[in-house]
Formats: sequence, structure tokens, C-alpha cells
Amino acid sequence: MLEGKKFAVFNVANKKSIAWAISQSIMKFGGEVIIGYQNERLRENVEELIAGLNPKPLIVECDVSKDENIEKVAEEIEKNSREDRWICTFYSLCTIRCFKKSLC
Repeated sequence: MLEGKKFAVFNVANKKSIAWAISQSIMKFGGEVIIGYQNERLRENVEELIAGLNPKPLIVECDVSKDENIEKVAEEIEKNSREDRWICTFYSLCTIRCFKKSLC
């Protein structure tokens, strides 16, 4: 159903995150995911969530309260996507800020 589609999902924090449920659903139906987490403190949680996945999704830090993080993530997605188009799914106020910055 989602084969060939690519998504960036932000604000994954733990197994109870709505963003994690969204990520799982996308992967279950064949979509590819980049997973964003808020800060270094949450990185370990996200790494544990993706530990058994194959292929492993790219994970990126994105604290949406910091413009430089948003710009860094945009660059990371660009670097890893080549000509691919990513559909961004945000579970936060990141939506407005990222679209203003032309992240996707």
C-alpha cells in the first residue's frame, strides 16, 4: 500500500508515542521512514525501538524549538534521499516551522 513512499516522522520518544505508532504503521504497509527525536536524552529510547528492524530507519535529532536543528535535519534528509521525495509527518508544531523552512 505504501511501497515506494517515503516519510519523515518526528517526535518519537518511546513505545507509547503517537509518532512511533505512525512510524510502525508506515513501515508495516511498506513505507520507508526517517525517525526524528527531540534530544540526545531520547536517542537511546529510539535506538531500542528500531533495534530489531530491517532495514533500520535513519534517526535524526530534531528539537523543534531550535531553528538550527530543523535546518540540520533538512540537510540530513536531503543528503540521504538523493532524488527521492519525502512526505513529512509531524506530531507537533514542527509542521508549520518546517514547511516555512521548506524542509519537504
